[in-house]
Amino acid sequence: MIKFEAPSAEALACLPRVDDEVKVCDGEERFWTVVRKVDGDKIEALVVNALLGGQEFAKPGTKIAFEKRHIYMIQVHLSPDGAPTEEQGPARFLGRNAAVRAHFMAKLDQAAVQLEIDHPDKPELQNAMKAMKHFAEGTNSVPVPGGPLTVAEWLRAEAKRDPSILDGTGLTDPEDIGVFRMSSLERIAQIGHDAGTGPMQHADTSKFSIMHDNLMNMSMSPRVVAVIFDG
Repeated sequence: MIKFEAPSAEALACLPRVDDEVKVCDGEERFWTVVRKVDGDKIEALVVNALLGGQEFAKPGTKIAFEKRHIYMIQVHLSPDGAPTEEQGPARFLGRNAAVRAHFMAKLDQAAVQLEIDHPDKPELQNAMKAMKHFAEGTNSVPVPGGPLTVAEWLRAEAKRDPSILDGTGLTDPEDIGVFRMSSLERIAQIGHDAGTGPMQHADTSKFSIMHDNLMNMSMSPRVVAVIFDG
C-alpha cells in the first residue's frame, strides 16, 4: 500500500510560489496543477494533466481554486545551471523548433475545433481563437496550457523516437531534457505594461498567461532535479 504524505507546515509556510507545480487531491483523484496565484492559504492554479474521473475541471488548462491543506506534493523548479553555447542557445529555443511547433500547433487546431463544438453560441471565443492561431502561424508563439511540464514530457518521449529533434542542442539523452520558462508571469505583465496595455497594478495578470505558457517563452536545458517536498 502506497502511503502519501503531505508537505510539512514549514514547507507550506513559504511554498508554493507562482509557477511551482503542486499535486492536489479532490477526494477521489490526485493530479498536478501549476500555481497562478497565492493568497495566504488560498491557491489558484491550472490543471496540468487530464483527469480520469470526469470532473468539471478534468481538462488540462482548467482554472481551479484550492487551499494549501489539499496539497500532497510541491515541485519547485530551479533555473538551469550554466549557459548554452552561442550555437546551442537558438537550437534550444522551443519557439523556433519546427517539430515542437508543429505538434503543439496541431493541438491548437484541435482545441479550435472543440471550441466550436462546445460553444457554438459564443463567436467571441471563436474569434479570439482564430486570432491566436493567426498570430501563432506568423510568429514563434504557440500557447501550451500545460506549460513546461507538458512540453518536457512530450519532448522526452519524442526524442526517444526521433533523436534529430535534439540536433544542435548539446542534449543527447532524452531523459536529460528539461524545459523552463524564460520569463515569469510578472515579467510578462510588466512587458505588457511597458507596451502600453495598462498599468500593471490594475491588470489581471491571468490575461498574460497565454504568453507565459507559450513556446516563445520556453527553452530546453539539461534536466534540473526539482526540489520536492512530500512530507
